[in-house]
Amino acid sequence: MNFISKQKYLTWEKANHLITSFTEELYFPDKLIPQPILSVCIITYNHSLFIKQAVESVITQKTNYPFEIIIADDNSVDGTTDIVTEYQRLYPERIKILLSKDNLGKYTNNGRLNMIRSMRACRGKYIALLEGDDYWTDIHKLQQQLDYLEHHNEYSGIFHDTMQYTENDINKFKPWREHENKLDFELRDIISPMTKIHTSSFMFRKNNILELPEFFLCTQSGDIPLFVLSAVNGPFRRIPRFMSVYRKNPLSMTNSPETQGYNLNLYRIQTHRWLLNYLKGIESNKFNETIQSHRNAFIKTFASSSNKWKAIKTVFHRLDTYDSLILMFRIISFGIAKLISNIKHPRNYINSKQH
Repeated sequence: MNFISKQKYLTWEKANHLITSFTEELYFPDKLIPQPILSVCIITYNHSLFIKQAVESVITQKTNYPFEIIIADDNSVDGTTDIVTEYQRLYPERIKILLSKDNLGKYTNNGRLNMIRSMRACRGKYIALLEGDDYWTDIHKLQQQLDYLEHHNEYSGIFHDTMQYTENDINKFKPWREHENKLDFELRDIISPMTKIHTSSFMFRKNNILELPEFFLCTQSGDIPLFVLSAVNGPFRRIPRFMSVYRKNPLSMTNSPETQGYNLNLYRIQTHRWLLNYLKGIESNKFNETIQSHRNAFIKTFASSSNKWKAIKTVFHRLDTYDSLILMFRIISFGIAKLISNIKHPRNYINSKQH
């Protein structure tokens, strides 16, 4: 069964069966903090080079509130499991580990099952997320976010600025996004071609995700629907301070060739279409603008694609009939325009072929 069909046939019944069958919990019930206010989810797979920095950045947080750490390790094979198990032994009052008897990601080709089971294991009123190859840089991060949400019930989530780290860049650290002076983000701000919030910076109320739609299981990136569905419950507050680092890891699923280029645009079209249908017209104009933006971006990446037939087949695999036909119309229009241009300017066409 190929990747797409596996996604289409993944239901909550199947997902729950996989999670129950392959999850092994490692913790000491008599030692765990009894009533944590906050749960921190560290989601990891083959992060042995980075996981210590991630866990340490959570352990060293200074808070006036009790918090727990849920580490969901999806059957790592590079030593990550040994590292997080040792941390659990050192901090049994705080850490609970979810191990996998088999890799859950291979059943969906995404990380949704690992993410879902980690959030389900959370006992806190609030949840903060961290990927195993990212880390926090401010020991008061959690306290600042908790304080704000505790005193502002109208807000459903809170985030802060994030730095991006790229090993091979001359300037290794740079802002991941820049928001100028904007502090409050409504649902319409979150629905955007460019994701405004980094996962490592986000804290939200657990009530936001008590019921997730079934399509969440099939999304390549879980953060976009999580942000949108949380924002339905209320605005987000931004703390204009850099308190986390996103490591642009070439080995991560986010940066793999299968999720970049035209594939990224197709995933985004698919996800926003699902969200638009699920929310039944709420902010439909913003959703449609975002989908249109990704269609335009797809055409640009399609134009430079070396295997256009593969790209066309992927369109029909990935999208529903409506969005597939719209993109095919755009592709045909692009082809006709290029043909006309070559007829009008044959010298340019010949030169491009020679190069």
